[in-house]
Amino acid sequence: MVKILQMSFFLLLILCLTLPMIVSPRSFYTEFYMLNEKGEAGNFPKELGINDSCTFILGIKNHEFKAITYTVVGIEEDRCFYNYSFTITHGENKSLKIAYTPETPGKKRITFLLYKNGNLSQDLYIDLKVK
Repeated sequence: MVKILQMSFFLLLILCLTLPMIVSPRSFYTEFYMLNEKGEAGNFPKELGINDSCTFILGIKNHEFKAITYTVVGIEEDRCFYNYSFTITHGENKSLKIAYTPETPGKKRITFLLYKNGNLSQDLYIDLKVK
């Protein structure tokens, strides 16, 4: 009987020590990032002239373990200048080249909103001075 209890304890101890290594929690998330027109993180334009354009590259990568429908919206103050929806599966990524052309002078905040299955998920922004 003692030997059976010792063996049971030993098996339970092994199970308790190895189970956390076998069953690891999954992280469900979406990567959302912005690059400049050369594909670099940083060195974004700080100033633009009216009707000059610049390009932003937005990257979206799905780590949600299922297909997700995303919508990216580009906003300058109250003006929507970009709206695009797409679906990608787990592990896939999408790169979007987005051209922006200011129409009026002043300080501008360019905001990119990422919606995941219709719900606002993340945002990115950059501030520009338009001459």
